[in-house]
Amino acid sequence: MVIAPWLLTAAWAGVHVVTSGETLEGVLDRLGAGDRADEVRRLNGLGPGEQPAPGTVLDLPGDLSSGTCQPSYLRTFAGDGTIQRPGSTTAEPLGRRAPLPVGTLVCTGLDSFATVSLALDLGGAGYDDVTLMPETCITIRGSFANAGPTARTSVLALQQGSLSVREAGQGKVVVETAAGVTLGDQGGFRVSREPEATRTEAVGAEVLTIAQGAQVRLPEGYGGRTVIGQAPGPAVALPGVGRLLYPLDGSLLLRPDFAWTAAENVLGYYVEISVVPDFTEIVWKQRVGMELWEPRSLVLPAASSGVYWRVTSFDRAGFEGPPSEAWWLMLPVVQ
Repeated sequence: MVIAPWLLTAAWAGVHVVTSGETLEGVLDRLGAGDRADEVRRLNGLGPGEQPAPGTVLDLPGDLSSGTCQPSYLRTFAGDGTIQRPGSTTAEPLGRRAPLPVGTLVCTGLDSFATVSLALDLGGAGYDDVTLMPETCITIRGSFANAGPTARTSVLALQQGSLSVREAGQGKVVVETAAGVTLGDQGGFRVSREPEATRTEAVGAEVLTIAQGAQVRLPEGYGGRTVIGQAPGPAVALPGVGRLLYPLDGSLLLRPDFAWTAAENVLGYYVEISVVPDFTEIVWKQRVGMELWEPRSLVLPAASSGVYWRVTSFDRAGFEGPPSEAWWLMLPVVQ
């Protein structure tokens, strides 16, 4: 198996994710700190001479990096949810633009969505967006910014639910679960917790899954499942998606009837509605069993002049495919 070079040398500010074949001494040698192995072992709870297993997220002393730990922010949310800050025993309601320091627990409620902007760079212009689906909880383990061209790295722990990382990112995003670790360098992937496993879908760029000392590369358009206590499963092709039919792109949404062409070998579809084209502000996600959705009612944001809609498919194994193109719909003006 050929692993992308960036995954084999994924050292960055404050943390390092161990991949197969790496030793602690080798990681530190690349940082010019080969004589500090004992210190780093103590920092990470490792015994004398013990090597971290592949998939371990190592904490590194701050002076080994030129980066700085940066707060993340709650960019948007729809519905309800909570934030519990580090050291607090009280959860507070979600609040737009709320700062999220390392250690913050963020949870969405039923039929709710939230997008967290991770690791703002030193100039404040760059970030990586992670969107939480309904009934999802994450803890921000680390959020770092550097001055270099690959300026950001974030580490999240996913306790429950499902998240998606926005495509075309320029930072590294690491997602830890009870089953293992997922690493992505260019965004465009999803991670979902299942009762006894973690499901990963590489919808926009390749990612790496690591568990139990083994690692599997998931090329774009492939997914994989990792059962707790086992090595990652093989990469499998994600289901395709149909072509949108109506309402037409740019049309006025007078009646909420949505249709698209069928995709092969799928069990059903999801219809997603967002107020922005990159779907970091989702306001609706509906599961349907056929290529037609005719809701009796559809509650959309009154302040928006229009919305975007798209479709994804899912198969019998639960894997969700890449999204279709997104079409813009104008909303009627209420007098």
